[in-house]
Amino acid sequence: MFVGCYAVAAAKWMPDVSNRPVLALVGINFILIGLVVVVRIFKGMRLRARAREARGQQPWRYDYSWNIHGTDDGSGSSMVKDVMAVGSIGFFLVPFHILVYDDPPGDGGFILYGVLGLFDLIIFISLSYVVYKLLRMLIFGRPRVIFQQFPCLTGQSMNLIFSGGKRLANCKDLRAELHCIKEYYEWIDSGEDQSATHVNESIYRDSFHFSTDAAGMAQLSFPLPKDAVSTDLISDPNANPPKSPHYWELVITFRRPGIDYEGIFLVPVYRPA
Repeated sequence: MFVGCYAVAAAKWMPDVSNRPVLALVGINFILIGLVVVVRIFKGMRLRARAREARGQQPWRYDYSWNIHGTDDGSGSSMVKDVMAVGSIGFFLVPFHILVYDDPPGDGGFILYGVLGLFDLIIFISLSYVVYKLLRMLIFGRPRVIFQQFPCLTGQSMNLIFSGGKRLANCKDLRAELHCIKEYYEWIDSGEDQSATHVNESIYRDSFHFSTDAAGMAQLSFPLPKDAVSTDLISDPNANPPKSPHYWELVITFRRPGIDYEGIFLVPVYRPA
């Protein structure tokens, strides 16, 4: 953020600076990236502080802002995040495109064109996927899952009601798949060449097919193993010692000609007190 502020100030007040708009855009990029990092850090600190303050309480009271009645498939928030991500990458590339346009590279410039073209292709593919998700949301709306008990406890049955609305009414052969996801980092090589890959591993899975009625509703029930892992959304895989986050997702899919439906619902599965 400091470097970004310096670049913006230089673009505005230093007399001998060339390409002022480009330098200002680079500075704004640095400021925005810094703000994202700071917001994520403070968000994590706030969540862990809330967990410390709630010590002794049941974990579903502090590790996530649950709606005890149910949840939607997150399509709206997912769309916002995807648009912000694509827009951020596009904005980051703007000054480089301006530089190439104002001062085309000579011999060997094909390398720069190739790199920029690769990033442009990535943006195009990502934007196409955003449009696909938007069309899917327009076709199917935002289905919900209603919790018949809160939270869902291991060793018992998890009973839910899927509410797909009129757009998913009288549908046959929908698929419900329950996952328990474990997040961790997988370290590769060692020393200076060491790198980490973020892994989402499904450590439990159960599935079945179902149909909806004329109102788009369906009763769903999953038996939860007694020794299943409890939801833990605020553990830190980078901590010392590392502690992997775990969470449960219900994935509803419906295959049809054209655009298929896929909804991912975060469900509250915890161990009994």
